[in-house]
Amino acid sequence: MESYFLVPSVISRLSGAEITVTRSLLGEAVNEQKLDAQAQFLYRRQTDLVGKGAHAMDVTRAAIPEFDAWWNDKDIRPGMVPPKKVFSSMNEKLADGGYKNVSVRAISNNMRAEEVVPEMRDLLLEIERAITGY
Repeated sequence: MESYFLVPSVISRLSGAEITVTRSLLGEAVNEQKLDAQAQFLYRRQTDLVGKGAHAMDVTRAAIPEFDAWWNDKDIRPGMVPPKKVFSSMNEKLADGGYKNVSVRAISNNMRAEEVVPEMRDLLLEIERAITGY
């Protein structure tokens, strides 16, 4: 869920970094997590498929290009990485540049309506309907 808060415009406003700097630092922080994301992706594929008529090597052979296709989509990539590690790396980079650190809470409190990903908005509306009954 935290990956929905990796919003460059909000991070930029809170940290004081220019939007171009924020995008660059966020991209670096996400890319640093590629190996972890790939390992997790392969593990899940093997857990789901190995032993159900599929050999580990065949599952891995099929999963690597699948991962690469997902990873090459810059919109999907941030959702594939461990968000806590991305936030930690991002904050180190912001601090190194003389900018303020950001937190998920601060981002969520400062997001504008147009910055909320539609998928997250829909989830929040579902939760609200479940709570209120409307």
